[in-house]
Amino acid sequence: MACSVPILAYSGPAAGLDHNACACYKLSKLYAKERGKLTYIDDDIVFRAPSIDDGAAIHSVVQRTGVLDVNSCYLYLLLSSEFADTCVVAEEDEHLIGFVTGFCPPKRPYSIFLWQIGVDPNAQGKGLGKRLLRAFLDSPGAAQATTLETTISPSNTASQRLFEAIARERGATVSTSEYFREDHFPAGHEAEELYRIAPIR
Repeated sequence: MACSVPILAYSGPAAGLDHNACACYKLSKLYAKERGKLTYIDDDIVFRAPSIDDGAAIHSVVQRTGVLDVNSCYLYLLLSSEFADTCVVAEEDEHLIGFVTGFCPPKRPYSIFLWQIGVDPNAQGKGLGKRLLRAFLDSPGAAQATTLETTISPSNTASQRLFEAIARERGATVSTSEYFREDHFPAGHEAEELYRIAPIR
């Protein structure tokens, strides 16, 4: 059986790691605290903070989803290097199969804002999106946050259901309000409503 507790000393690809070595959890707490990153394995999928080397792979997953706004690779490199504490990637057999990116809004220090969450089409249908969202809320950069924020377009019912499910898990309330209107975007882009989920802990 794969170990599902945090394997905190792990900082590289999944290959060669003994998934049953759960005892290393206690031994590596200090090491993990010093590095400021949380990494764990769940059903042979590695959840960890990204590094600069993951930027291009995240960009590729965004492209393959066919539904996410595709930003420049430079932006994903920046997020992976400068905002790694509030981002998570999922890796299976050394291949990046999902990610979540976010940040702490400077004017709302007790909020964590989720910007994009994506799962490779070949890894969809396994609940990976929800597991990524949970890992995001457990990331070092989200430790002080009591409110989860994100924006969702009115037609994106899948994302709406995902965040409503997380709210139920945490006994939180979901509130929505206008944020980015259609006229804020170039033609052809839906409005983005602000979702606030609190308290998340």
